Amino acid sequence: MEHTQRDRGSVLIDLLLKSHRVAKTLALSTQLPLDELYCLALIHSEAPSCVKVLSRLLGVRGPRTSKLLGSLERKGYLKRTMNAVDHRMEEVGLTEEGLQAVYALIRHSTELLDHLLDQGEIEQLQRMVGLLEHVRTRADRHRSQQELAADRRSGWFLIPDEE
Repeated sequence: MEHTQRDRGSVLIDLLLKSHRVAKTLALSTQLPLDELYCLALIHSEAPSCVKVLSRLLGVRGPRTSKLLGSLERKGYLKRTMNAVDHRMEEVGLTEEGLQAVYALIRHSTELLDHLLDQGEIEQLQRMVGLLEHVRTRADRHRSQQELAADRRSGWFLIPDEE
């Protein structure tokens, strides 16, 4: 049975909504706003080299990232330092309290996953993860192409057009 394009789109939307509900559940369990939870998780898992890289990973502009970092810093979850070589770059690292928050997130994620596995939903979860990875790869590729095109239009840097 072949699915129509609308059916496939609906599946993805449903998947994104369910993923968002899971993320909100995890955010509530750690008592962090969702955007701060994402920020902590990215700092832990991706170890961005600077705030600019973190902004790109979060998909937000610098001022929003700075606001998130300020809030997390006030809570004692992270520290910001100037890069020793390039003082224009700010580095971000988790404090001990930040690591404990990430470990709590991992514990809650494990408990939630165990609960889902107990309900016999492993195949559905594996399909969901596979689909999300595929969508992320395609979206990253598309976004990279859009960013490159925007950079070319702005003249920010010159790269010869591909033929």
